[in-house]
Amino acid sequence: MNSENYLLSICIPTHNRSECLKNNIESIIAQQAFHDNKVEIVIFNNASTDDTDYVASYYSEKYEQINYFASKENMGDERFPYILSLGRGKLRKLSNDSVTYVEGSLDKLCKLIEDNEKGRPVLFFINKDNENPEIEQLDCDFKDFVLNASFQMTWISSFAIWEDECKSYREDFLGCDKKLWQVAKLLELVNAKQRCIIYYKNFMQVQGLKKKNISYGLYEIFYVNFFSLLEPYIKKNCISKEDVEVIKKDLLYNFFTEYIIKKKLLKKELEYSESENLQELVFNEYKSKPYWRDYEHFFRKRLIKMRIKKLLGKTL
Repeated sequence: MNSENYLLSICIPTHNRSECLKNNIESIIAQQAFHDNKVEIVIFNNASTDDTDYVASYYSEKYEQINYFASKENMGDERFPYILSLGRGKLRKLSNDSVTYVEGSLDKLCKLIEDNEKGRPVLFFINKDNENPEIEQLDCDFKDFVLNASFQMTWISSFAIWEDECKSYREDFLGCDKKLWQVAKLLELVNAKQRCIIYYKNFMQVQGLKKKNISYGLYEIFYVNFFSLLEPYIKKNCISKEDVEVIKKDLLYNFFTEYIIKKKLLKKELEYSESENLQELVFNEYKSKPYWRDYEHFFRKRLIKMRIKKLLGKTL
């Protein structure tokens, strides 16, 4: 298989996480699918000031399947369509620099590409086991995709796109201003095709970070911006307001709660926005919901449980 026939391009935009990037690359090059030339790695250095350039240059010089590009200026979310346009694989997959790939996962991903290349549905990698262990994948139309992917569609490592759907990066900035380009693109693709396959497999593991910067504002991006991208599809009757309320509840219980509590318990591990009081904004938004009283009980129990975990020295 030559460079023109890669099945998979793993596209890694990175910024000041050279050690994470190294671990990510090592997890890929350790797998047979990489050495069989089925997989390429595309690295985009988004104006890093650490030794990312050294790390990326080392691997790209050593392996012809690794291509390295760099920008002197921070491109923001515009780096996502840009790096995808640089790939040569039949499927281009965005990848956080902070993930590593589970042993054997690349063979599985390549098999999925071969199985779906003819029909080319949207492929979405939710990276968790289904609540029903007998279901490892779900074939969805637009409405089912939105309800099952929920806020997980914001995670860039879930996103993949076929080669013929990669427009020039100069033409494809929708959603970049909201820092959710991948969400805007996913909604557009799934709505057009009315077919997405969600895969419930742990293809990746997330590396622990010494200091995770989330000062970009969790409430603004994951509530205000995220739901503003869903709004047009409500007006088109693709989804209902009731569907969106289901996702809002999921976001509260399974996303915001963790970050609100971690802000109380983890002072050094996470860098929050100084201008955004996350708990105040979230609680004010949700306190009129019919499930609010039940949620307050849930929140107190979750806070106690995480405090105990911290006292026992366990990872939160």
